[in-house]
Amino acid sequence: MLKSKLTNISMVFHALGNETRLLIIHYLINQNEDNIRVGKIKDALGIPSSTLSHHLIVLSQTGVLKQHKKGREIYCSVNQKCLRDAIMVFDKECCLNL
Repeated sequence: MLKSKLTNISMVFHALGNETRLLIIHYLINQNEDNIRVGKIKDALGIPSSTLSHHLIVLSQTGVLKQHKKGREIYCSVNQKCLRDAIMVFDKECCLNL
């Protein structure tokens, strides 16, 4: 069970270890909206569409990012529970003796 937890947090931290993905998460967390259009993220951060799409897929696959579609628009939000859980497991299981 511990190995499974560590594998999950490893995937989350790997996803967040990329500067662009970390920038995306930072941007989403600091908005006053729960769901942000992908186009707004692209415009605000100046990330090309294909690059942004790749990073959003990685974040979504790890569970850090939630996406839903309304009409033709895709909206994103941060799964803060996923982030908190990864940090808590890392702190509890990996940093216990520090």
